[in-house]
Amino acid sequence: QNYIVRNFVPSSLYGHWLVIPVGIIGIWRWTVWAIKKIVASFYSPITSESVKLNSRDTLRLAVSVIIPVYNEDQRIFRRSLETWWKNKPAEIIAIIDKSDTGCIAEFKEFQQGKNNLKLKVTSKPGKRPALVDGILESKGEIVALTDSDTMWDSNFLENALRPFQVDSKIGGVTPRFHPIETGTIWQKMTDIFWDSRNHLDMPAQTAGGKALSCLSGKTALYRREILLPKMNLFLNEIILGRKKESGEDKCFTRLVQQEGWKTYYQSSAIIYSSAAPGFDQFIRQRIRWARNSH
Repeated sequence: QNYIVRNFVPSSLYGHWLVIPVGIIGIWRWTVWAIKKIVASFYSPITSESVKLNSRDTLRLAVSVIIPVYNEDQRIFRRSLETWWKNKPAEIIAIIDKSDTGCIAEFKEFQQGKNNLKLKVTSKPGKRPALVDGILESKGEIVALTDSDTMWDSNFLENALRPFQVDSKIGGVTPRFHPIETGTIWQKMTDIFWDSRNHLDMPAQTAGGKALSCLSGKTALYRREILLPKMNLFLNEIILGRKKESGEDKCFTRLVQQEGWKTYYQSSAIIYSSAAPGFDQFIRQRIRWARNSH
């Protein structure tokens, strides 16, 4: 019996020591969740009733929609084009890579009879140069930077513009987004991550100080006057000695907030975007986003 006690107790204690790091991680995670949950409870989107806005107020801000396009499915691009057009922006500017002849033809067909659609065919590689070309070409007070596979809800712009209309210090707005399809387990996983963003992270950051970690590149709205002086910095961002290409949404978010502008999450402005259907695409996407965040 003495032998059993002498040998069992150290082994038991050793097992408990292994559990302590896991416990610390658990306490940390639940504490962060609780803080987010509490702060997020003070969030609410800006509504027409709360600010007594009407349709005429919405028209006071001209919006330029800017879309970089590279190797996109033509049917998806056309479907997205129709949703942007139905929101009645001041102009739609597509910057399409010269190799994407299908989307060029699709845009030209959709462009017929519409004088506020602009096409710019580019040979410059990368999303950042395409965004810069679009911003420089635009005329609207607000630029809506969106991905070529992203669909807007029918009243997206009406809701997304309200933060700009009620607070002149707000420089950028990000919407709520959902996957277009949730057929695979990896699309469902993406839906879970996005729901955490929609219902916890973004509301907490907005209520806590109108300072968001990222205005998502799927669709983000900015005051054009803020971005124009930042084009050179945006194109030549250097991280650890290397020129940065991805993470353009994080870069814009940081550049806007560095100048003291506020950012806002408008949950009533809804978009739908493609979610990675397979594991390889899903894990590469998660790694890329994590790297850009850090």
